[in-house]
Amino acid sequence: MSICGDTDPMADNGVMIGGVPLENVLIFILLFFVFIFAGNLCYALVRRALDPVLPRGSARFSAALVQYAVIFAGIYFSALVILDFDLTAFSASLGILSIVVAFSSAQIIQNVLAGLLIAVNRPIGLEEWIAVGGAPETGIVRVKDIALTTTTLRGQNGRLVTMPNSALLNTKIVNYTRSGFIRVRLALVVPRTIPVERARGLVLAAADREPEILPNVWGEEKSLFDSLLQLPSMRRLYAETVDLSLLSPKVLVSGAGPDTLTLSIGFWIQRIDHRDEIVSSFLLAILSALEEDGITGVQIREDTSA
Repeated sequence: MSICGDTDPMADNGVMIGGVPLENVLIFILLFFVFIFAGNLCYALVRRALDPVLPRGSARFSAALVQYAVIFAGIYFSALVILDFDLTAFSASLGILSIVVAFSSAQIIQNVLAGLLIAVNRPIGLEEWIAVGGAPETGIVRVKDIALTTTTLRGQNGRLVTMPNSALLNTKIVNYTRSGFIRVRLALVVPRTIPVERARGLVLAAADREPEILPNVWGEEKSLFDSLLQLPSMRRLYAETVDLSLLSPKVLVSGAGPDTLTLSIGFWIQRIDHRDEIVSSFLLAILSALEEDGITGVQIREDTSA
């Protein structure tokens, strides 16, 4: 068979890259950036449309889904049309490489699925105060962003903490915002010569003068707080009937030595973001009340073991 007269059918196609004309590759690269821009634009438009009608977390997550869908669909169909990309043949040709990629992307897939579960179950929300267990501990932090694969938290010391969604979902989460209020304990050590009822009365009187210690709420704030206590979630967590009297400060004897008594002071606060200031103000109020009554030689500290 003579092949002298045969011509290369690809000879007229110019420069080829992997069997694809160079101009097609350039068009695909251009479309790649176009769809990245389109995805970001869709994100902004969806956020603008949903922010007034949905919680920030739901609006942000919905916008992110639209963004990724536009980018993925645009790039896939561009490759299909411009590069004549055959997904089935491509997947079959990957062989062992596809298995390696699958294993290497397992963590990403876990984080994406965890992000979806967080969006559905909503154990946390934007701007809520939480504490995340595990090592290292985050302390009390505020949720600033919930993305598809990660969640960003800001600590009270100003540090930003970025956690993979899978790690967040697999650890203990304390949600202070949704609990409505938190309990703080102080340990007061007084000389044994001081009558317990006298010390207790001074502490409770000081607590009654502190506006940030429950149940010291009045007016519209009291109505809102009463409504919070009647929510089904609150009634399930605390009791069938919850009222402000259950949140009154309590002073109990927790220890006794040869010369001293240790009183445990328990009280509830609502504003977790002002916790340190409230505790400091109450400590000073107790010390002032004791000194005015002539009681000296006391020690008082926050009981962090509770």
